Amino acid sequence: MENNYMSRIERNKRFLSFLKEKVFILSRIWRLSFLLVIAIGFMFVGSTIGHAYDSCDRKVIGTVVEYEKTSVVKRIKVSYEIDGEEYETDTFSSSDKRYHVGDEIKLYYDPAEPDIVVDKSNFYVVTGRVLGVIGVVIVIFTVLPLAREYLAFLPEIKKADDDDYEEEN
Repeated sequence: MENNYMSRIERNKRFLSFLKEKVFILSRIWRLSFLLVIAIGFMFVGSTIGHAYDSCDRKVIGTVVEYEKTSVVKRIKVSYEIDGEEYETDTFSSSDKRYHVGDEIKLYYDPAEPDIVVDKSNFYVVTGRVLGVIGVVIVIFTVLPLAREYLAFLPEIKKADDDDYEEEN
């Protein structure tokens, strides 16, 4: 009876030692999993932007209400009318054209969601693809180490289970 009790204590000590050694690996796996979720988010946003660009196929003429140029892109607040209903929204452009308040601008909208408009500049294509590529790169650099850590961890889990099985029998 005492021998069985001592073997349990020894087994628990080995298990705690095993857990202490693997805390770093487990925390790394969690961090990599978090990065994987972020990567999937990047791919989703990139895909959504690309879909918005592709689905906007009806032409409408809008009027520039506000214009702001940043270092990379131009934010253009436009108003436009579709089927008698007035809309006002922001769109972005990477074209070289300079806009002024009151200018007319050719836009494309999604018939299912007329409040979404694009100017068919390269901004949407480039942004969607860049976000998608960033997501894929993060996935590659996350999944490979994650798989390596997990595969390195498996034999030790199996060994611990085998040892427990042998001690019980």
